[in-house]
Amino acid sequence: MFGSMPVSAVTETTIAKWVKQLGGSGKTIANKHGFLSGALNSAVRAGVIATNPCQGRRTDADPDVVRIFLTGIKHA
Repeated sequence: MFGSMPVSAVTETTIAKWVKQLGGSGKTIANKHGFLSGALNSAVRAGVIATNPCQGRRTDADPDVVRIFLTGIKHA
């Protein structure tokens, strides 16, 4: 997907589209996202880009995961 795209042109939107088209399990997608994030961290340290567009973003790659959100509401 990234091909000859300059690293400075990679945005959160670019990454979101890339994650959407990835195949494999949620763990595989998370690993690929982590690898990309590491590469972009290197670009930040080298001064090529100001911030890592992967930083702090979730992949939501595994739709089978059940998420439970706790609230402060008490049930009788």
